[in-house]
Amino acid sequence: MKLLGLVFDNFGLKVLALLMAWALWFMARANLTEKVLLDMPVQVVVEEGADAWRVRSKVERVTIEVEGPARVVAGLATERQFRAVVTFPAQRPETPEHTTQFTFADVSIPELKQFDGARALRMEPESFRVEGQRLVEDVITVPRPEVPTEIGLATVRVLEWDNSVVVRGAQTDLKSLGGWGLRTRVSDEVLLELATGLGALGRLVTQVRLDVDAEQRRQYYFEMTEPRELQVRLELRSIDYREVTLPLQIHYVAAPGGGPRRRIRFSPGNEIGLREVYTPGESGAPPTLRITLEGTPGAIAELDESRLRAFVVEDEIPEGQDVYNLPVKVMGLPFGVRLQGRIAVAVEVE
Repeated sequence: MKLLGLVFDNFGLKVLALLMAWALWFMARANLTEKVLLDMPVQVVVEEGADAWRVRSKVERVTIEVEGPARVVAGLATERQFRAVVTFPAQRPETPEHTTQFTFADVSIPELKQFDGARALRMEPESFRVEGQRLVEDVITVPRPEVPTEIGLATVRVLEWDNSVVVRGAQTDLKSLGGWGLRTRVSDEVLLELATGLGALGRLVTQVRLDVDAEQRRQYYFEMTEPRELQVRLELRSIDYREVTLPLQIHYVAAPGGGPRRRIRFSPGNEIGLREVYTPGESGAPPTLRITLEGTPGAIAELDESRLRAFVVEDEIPEGQDVYNLPVKVMGLPFGVRLQGRIAVAVEVE
């Protein structure tokens, strides 16, 4: 009974004492200070009133030690929006580039203001550099775009393109870029899609976007302002093919005194080297050559083989050569038709 009395006698006073002791502990605990390390990105802003600058910090993230009441520091640990902000100064030398060194004293953490009693103590690293490049506008030339002459079964021809553009970028970069000009191209995927869609039309004139050279994009900082997108006007024509077999003749160039400079003949070696397309003549007839012509579908369809002449020119043999490969030429080809590739036959000086 005496034991129970010790427990329950003056029970209310004892409970009150316990509550007061807990309250005192809580108040003391709340007023304790703690520290936490916060990792945050570096954000550089250009001071109001400064010229247009492109700024880049050499350090992307910093670690800042923050101190404050324990209850506040506990809330900091869950916050993920802190930024270490520095201001690039408006007063600087009139140079195209400028570097500023920032220390912990130059850094502000705007989000920290909403946490009463929290203050930043130090930063790691202790300092970092910010590079600035002055931004200007200039007119840059655009040379002829890099466009293949053929894609798929179509020829491609550049009709016109945006040959200059106003760009905004780093002053030093634009100076170098101006010396080279802005390189552009049309992607093969776009051209192939256009060539595939020609169909029965056989010809298409269209305007497509020009892509700026990826290497120049990586090497220089700039953006196009007028126009914002470069265009090129292209003509695509379908390519068709036709095989023809023609007598192969020799065209002689007269010497100053009259008559040919030298007599030549087709080498028997052609029967081996060109056995799939070359057939020697019989009974004094010239040899025949099977060649492939390419051109627009309409021109190929209207081709008149009787007007064609295949020949080599004796005058193209260098002096002192007894055996030589001469390129074959075809006369009488209409507009829009040409010899596919290059074909040569061997000749011998008699």
